[in-house]
Amino acid sequence: MREAQLTFKTEYGKYAATFDELIPFLEYAQVNIIERKDSSFMAYNKVYQTDMLKDTIIYRIIGQTSAKEKLVRKNPELFEENFDATALRYIPFTTDTAEFRMATGFVDRNGVRVQVFEIAAPNTRFFADIYEDYKSYIKNLRIDALIVGSLTEPTLSGNWK
Repeated sequence: MREAQLTFKTEYGKYAATFDELIPFLEYAQVNIIERKDSSFMAYNKVYQTDMLKDTIIYRIIGQTSAKEKLVRKNPELFEENFDATALRYIPFTTDTAEFRMATGFVDRNGVRVQVFEIAAPNTRFFADIYEDYKSYIKNLRIDALIVGSLTEPTLSGNWK
């Protein structure tokens, strides 16, 4: 889901606030294929009164592909060729339709407003298939949910090891 959110943000400049926003994007949207080229050239510097090497980055759109295909090509170990994007909202290995909790917000870091997102699954739901057998261990875990991202810190990391 982190990769899906990053793809969404690359296209729209913000994270998806809900699965109802993210899933149709993955299913139907076309995203740009961007080529990045580092370049440098000589430019006259008025302060030093001499030619100096100036670095630049050139971005070029070379085509389009579906958002789903971009995820599959970028992370084939995470996404199967024809994965079902509608299933992303549901916590795997649960017998019912338990959904991940998704939220977005903003945090201020050194005077810069940064958009953040958090996707979480409570341990009782995430470990539903083994919860009864390992209930005492799961209840004693340091964290009570599996979380990627954060609403208080500008991070994309997960809280698992």
